[in-house]
Amino acid sequence: MRANAAQQQQETIAALNLRLCQIDDRLSRLTDAYIDRLIELELFEARKKALLSERLDLNSQIASWQDRKRDASEELAKFLERADGACLAYKIGTVEEKRDLLDALTSNRIIDRKTPTIMLSLPFRAIADRPKSADGSPRRDIHRTWKCLLAMMMTLLQPKQEVPEKLV
Repeated sequence: MRANAAQQQQETIAALNLRLCQIDDRLSRLTDAYIDRLIELELFEARKKALLSERLDLNSQIASWQDRKRDASEELAKFLERADGACLAYKIGTVEEKRDLLDALTSNRIIDRKTPTIMLSLPFRAIADRPKSADGSPRRDIHRTWKCLLAMMMTLLQPKQEVPEKLV
């Protein structure tokens, strides 16, 4: 993965630039909707503020990727390290550290009567649901499944392309 770091960086920057263009397009359509009196001023201002905030965030992400302050392989390594040490961190952590870890690892927490249901967030769920050996013995094809898992983790950790929403 580190050998392809430059290519991954370019792909990430391209994805972020695409999202930036989508936000600019949404801003333009939002302005057109306001000019055509299809939405009220308060709704226009709220959506405009959210889109401008997202645009600033994307610009800072693009700058950090272009300045080589971020590296996809390093981020994946940190993610896997956090996933690997989650159980131990929960066992020895303080109450606040446990709460932060729970917030970082889970997405949905639902209580049905007296039964709690906790869902892992997507990247962690992909690791938990990976194919496992039934008998626990070493397998010859583990490196093949590991490559697939790493490729899937990279796609989950890279910035997502947004589907444009309708304003009206």
